[in-house]
Amino acid sequence: MRSLASVAVAGLVVALAGCSGGTSSPVCTTVPIPNTVIPEQVYPVPGYAKVPDDAPAMVVAYDAAPELAETITIKADGGSPVSLGAFGAAPKPMPTPFVQHPQNNGAFYGVTMPKLQAHTHYTVAYRFATQAGLCNQTNYTSQYMGSFTTL
Repeated sequence: MRSLASVAVAGLVVALAGCSGGTSSPVCTTVPIPNTVIPEQVYPVPGYAKVPDDAPAMVVAYDAAPELAETITIKADGGSPVSLGAFGAAPKPMPTPFVQHPQNNGAFYGVTMPKLQAHTHYTVAYRFATQAGLCNQTNYTSQYMGSFTTL
């Protein structure tokens, strides 16, 4: 029994050593992450130009479990992307106008937004992992979701 434990520990050491030298080891290769679900922007309606700068939440339609969601970002023109919070309950009542029949038929979730700047155009994107490996190498991409402009 003791020799089996020694073999397991030796195997773990070899695997970890393969990762320490970069990504040339077969253990450290990345694999694609399939079936990414992109949330649909419901509020503010994509392209809407009269969003109040005190809007407390964005609303998205998402047809996967909310704990699987990755990061929604907003970026003011000329600024850096800002990560929004985790998916939570959609606000009640729903802010208007909103997309009442999203294409992905997902459930509505609220995502807390920071204080917005007045008279500013924002771009909304979904940042998610496309590849991952055992040696802490993950590749990300961002998918455009829409935009809006504050009053």
